[in-house]
Amino acid sequence: MSNSSNWYKLVPSETELVQGDFLDNFPVIKYSGSHEDGTYEAEVIEYDMVVMTQSCDLNKIRLKNTYDKFVILCPRSSYKYVRDEYDWDYLRKGFLVRAHLLDKCEIENQQFDYQVVELDQIFSVPYSSVRKIADQNDRVRLVSPYREHLSQAFAIQFMRVGLPADLPKEKPED
Repeated sequence: MSNSSNWYKLVPSETELVQGDFLDNFPVIKYSGSHEDGTYEAEVIEYDMVVMTQSCDLNKIRLKNTYDKFVILCPRSSYKYVRDEYDWDYLRKGFLVRAHLLDKCEIENQQFDYQVVELDQIFSVPYSSVRKIADQNDRVRLVSPYREHLSQAFAIQFMRVGLPADLPKEKPED
């Protein structure tokens, strides 16, 4: 990993949302079961999130005042909490499709350890709700080209193509 000061910047709470913004302690509803009478069991769980919706799409929502549109968020965890689930080298090299590794942050009063973004856990939340939470505190923002690298990893999570027949493992003879 490189110097983490190159990966992030701190932005004021009122700054417009962009892809790569971090939202800490973001509450989401997790459904845990249902009953025969049609009722559901659910609880509110807080995750540290990263905004995954493309910045241009967030800007369209803002400019058109369509605040009922949804924002895609993915949870992120400190590597030390998920190290048993992920091999460091596989994460570091980008070999895992469902997770992406981000550098630690050393911005004063915003420090955190290496982060693993869970690309296979997706939350879709109304823009207005995301904006209300984002407006509460200044936030860390992943900057270019690291933001685009995360975006590419997210895209790969969905764009995998399985071919019906693989190419041969053996190199052809001349």
